[in-house]
Amino acid sequence: MNIFVTIAKAVLYQPLFNALIFLAWLVPGHNVGVAIILLTLVVRALLYPLNASMIKSQQALASLQPEIDRIKTDFKDDQQAQSRAMMELYQTKKINPFGSCILLLIQLPILWILYRVFTVGLDTSHFALLYSFLPRPDSLATSFLGINLIKPSLIIGALAGIAQFFQSRQLIASQPKPAADSKDAASQTQAMIAKQSMYLFPALTIFISARFPAALALYWLTTTLAMVAQQWWMKRRKPSADLVSVSVRPAKSKK
Repeated sequence: MNIFVTIAKAVLYQPLFNALIFLAWLVPGHNVGVAIILLTLVVRALLYPLNASMIKSQQALASLQPEIDRIKTDFKDDQQAQSRAMMELYQTKKINPFGSCILLLIQLPILWILYRVFTVGLDTSHFALLYSFLPRPDSLATSFLGINLIKPSLIIGALAGIAQFFQSRQLIASQPKPAADSKDAASQTQAMIAKQSMYLFPALTIFISARFPAALALYWLTTTLAMVAQQWWMKRRKPSADLVSVSVRPAKSKK
């Protein structure tokens, strides 16, 4: 366990801590809030290829919805054959239906590390963790627009929750929708869960933000707004040819 903590500290915590302090040193007044926004944009830029791939997969899934509904109808009494046909369709179109889960798994450790940075590293007493070649600011300004980033802020939390709502609604709108006359229980349940999550996640964001440093809420607000902008931009672009649905009807399994 000690080895794991040491590796995590050297590979994740220390680089993010150094990046935050360096960005704070660059901005006028050594303001941590501005540094957090800049750091968030850097992280989003590094994750851009993965985000773009996830959004393209969602667009592709939406375009393939007629084929997905057809497969569910053809194999409604054979779940194994239905799963095989689904995976074959995904492989043919080079779609990863679990792309959003992968992105979430990547962001969770980043959130945890940033939480640790924001709670224990926003003062000069932790500068021993800085790399020797980096400059050291004399002090750090932890007040952003009159809000102390070390303490919880309901204002930033509420803004993060609102941004989360619009991002969730935007994401749900881009996901494949079951046909209006579809009676598939799994599809209907999935649609219901997605609609509920559109309200649950923002409420959860506000609840958590009210108990953790406002710096973390500021990071989440910035990264959510960046995701909304990226999804809007990619939606405006013309879909690639490989996102166009094919009309090949999978053959039914032999009995």
